[in-house]
Amino acid sequence: EFIKGSSKGSGGSIRAGDNSVVDLKLFKAEEVSTENSGGFLLVGKDSQINMENGEYVQTTAEANGGAIALGQDCTMIAVNTAFNLTTGRMGGGAIFGEGGSKITATDSEFTNCASEKGSGGALYIGDISNATFVRGRGIDNSAYGSGGFCKVGSASVLSFHGFEMEGNMATQNSGGCINADSGVQLTCSNNNVASNSAKSYGGAVYARSTASVLLENVISSSNEVREGFGGYIYIGDGSTVNVDSGRIEDCTAYGDAGSISLGTNGQFSLQTAQILGS
Repeated sequence: EFIKGSSKGSGGSIRAGDNSVVDLKLFKAEEVSTENSGGFLLVGKDSQINMENGEYVQTTAEANGGAIALGQDCTMIAVNTAFNLTTGRMGGGAIFGEGGSKITATDSEFTNCASEKGSGGALYIGDISNATFVRGRGIDNSAYGSGGFCKVGSASVLSFHGFEMEGNMATQNSGGCINADSGVQLTCSNNNVASNSAKSYGGAVYARSTASVLLENVISSSNEVREGFGGYIYIGDGSTVNVDSGRIEDCTAYGDAGSISLGTNGQFSLQTAQILGS
């Protein structure tokens, strides 16, 4: 266990240089903090982190990555790992990854994580990254800026399979749950997406131009935008949205498009799905 540690630099408990391998099993990090990035752990570029049966509680970074900060082109694999009440004040309430990040989280949960001054309430990853979430939960995370659960850089691939996303909030910007830059490929299958909210665009999902969104058997309910468009999804110009089965229910926008707002030159396909009360 790592309890109540701190550093004035980066990495509240551990800092590893470039090309490192860090293995963590059956561990707990609690009330560990840093005045820079990586509340518990910071690793340099081209490194790999493997985590299993771990728990992060109230770890804090004054900059990025409330629990973990990853350098360029790092790989992180998490199995049965929980992030609770972690805070990255400037970005990535639990995890911050620079461009080229490769993240896989299986049977893991992110609850009550926050970016108080930036984006990505639980996760912030840079351009050309890849993140996959299999089962698990993202519940009640928040960002001051964009992406109450996660903020993803351009030309990245983001996938959720059997993952629950509920009660996430972008308090001052867009993408109550997910905010994705241009050219992102987003796939969601067998997910519950409920009660997420944003101030401006995309109560649950915001994606910039030339994005590709595939929703398979997703149940979306009670997502909302408080001022803008797309109570469930807002997606920019030249993008595609495919909805295959599932249900969209009781989503609200106080501007246009209670459910889905699609930009110019976009494509939308709906097959064997229901839209109710939105």
